[in-house]
Amino acid sequence: MRQIAILGIVSILTIGVLLTIGCSDDDVTDPDNQAPTIQSITANPDTIVADRRLTVTVDASDPDDDELSYGWDIHGESFWALSASDNRIELSNCCSVTEINTAWIVALVSDEHGATTRDSVQVWVIPKE
Repeated sequence: MRQIAILGIVSILTIGVLLTIGCSDDDVTDPDNQAPTIQSITANPDTIVADRRLTVTVDASDPDDDELSYGWDIHGESFWALSASDNRIELSNCCSVTEINTAWIVALVSDEHGATTRDSVQVWVIPKE
């Protein structure tokens, strides 16, 4: 009975190892693929008066000439996205402010093989006078 239990445990461990090998990252990404590079990220303007808009643009390329996709994260309480298309996002502040508020806008650039790079720019909103 003890030999059967040990054989069962060894079989389960072997199956687990085979499943782990079969799910390696090599199946997901191409080891020869290079990640995109971001040449610049800019906010125009980088400071706005409450209730105004700004645009953040990222200039990126891929060394393998892969097609790029773009994503955006906003880290800050006072900004929200109005629209986003490819390499730019238009933002406004969400509410009136009584003091200067800041946010970090993060651009996430990915190629068609899943390689990703990111960069960020800081923006500010100031109260209306």
